[in-house]
Amino acid sequence: MATTVTNRVWRQSTPDAVDKDLAEVWREIGEQGPVARSVMSNLVVFRFTERRAADRRDLSDPRDPRDSRDSRDSRDPHAPRDPADLPDDLLREVVARHPSRTIIVEQNRGRHDEPGRPVDARVGVSVFGPATAPYAVEWVVLRSACAEASWPSVVRRFARGDVPTSIWWTDDLSNAPTLDAIVSTGRQLLYDSRRWRDIARAVGVLSTLLDKYRVDLADINWRRLAPLRLALAQASKTPSTQRTGSLSVRIAHRRDELTLASLLGGWLAARLNCDASSWPTLAEEDLGPELLRIDLAHPGRRITARLSDERAEVEQSGMAPLVIAASHEDPAESIAVELRSLSMDQALREAILAIAHRPASQQ
Repeated sequence: MATTVTNRVWRQSTPDAVDKDLAEVWREIGEQGPVARSVMSNLVVFRFTERRAADRRDLSDPRDPRDSRDSRDSRDPHAPRDPADLPDDLLREVVARHPSRTIIVEQNRGRHDEPGRPVDARVGVSVFGPATAPYAVEWVVLRSACAEASWPSVVRRFARGDVPTSIWWTDDLSNAPTLDAIVSTGRQLLYDSRRWRDIARAVGVLSTLLDKYRVDLADINWRRLAPLRLALAQASKTPSTQRTGSLSVRIAHRRDELTLASLLGGWLAARLNCDASSWPTLAEEDLGPELLRIDLAHPGRRITARLSDERAEVEQSGMAPLVIAASHEDPAESIAVELRSLSMDQALREAILAIAHRPASQQ
């Protein structure tokens, strides 16, 4: 699907008038020509705002919330961002590839003990695609300062009941309040583990959710391990049921890739049935262009694997190296793929649970 916005209309609204104002926006869009309403799911995006922020850049033109003209974020796309700052251009591109009724909940940070309701709302419709076959998606942006107990009612109030719901949590899971309430409203939880500052706490949150709910986890960071996991699965002939008391596994990682190394360690620990004595060892090293290097050794056999942004490579004695190229996905496309999948990633689930039960000495 095309990702260029060809038209958009926004309206200031209130929580009680969302449906009425959306109908008016659709009428205005329809007067400009035929357009198909496209919706594959509800996409509920949670992002936090600071109480001191007077206003923030949003999906409508900052000069006028009712302006239908498209604009681009002039900030450097590679510049560091706050972990909870989801670039609006990225969100638009994701929704263009995976048309959804997008509900953005902008929650004020801080403790909120009292139930409540959104304090402000805006609605909009964006049109994508060529003039011969345009399609449109609708947006509901809510500003909230209510307690977590109110989140399910907020989501259910504005979500469509005939399509699945995905929750996109843009904040750091290790610094987030309990997610029980919001996760119970959706089928899929999308997040990026690169934003975790405390891996043990974030994994503890996820493992608790997995014990309580049937939720499909989708980790954007986990996708980066796909070529390496495929290469190791093809190279290794060790049955998943074999005990690994004599197996030594060491994972070296760059300074900024501890979370990626932990996910790989959890996956290997689950696949090899590692016990406390054989859980993979993680070590920070200067690896140059490589993200990770893995050494697996047991009597009579040694496997060395490397992962970079370009490829995964596995070497073992007596065999030619196995090389698998890493795909260079557009960030929006990789997220859209996860949203479209709506299936249980059993390998990720097992990796998370293995990390949660990792021996204390390995943490």
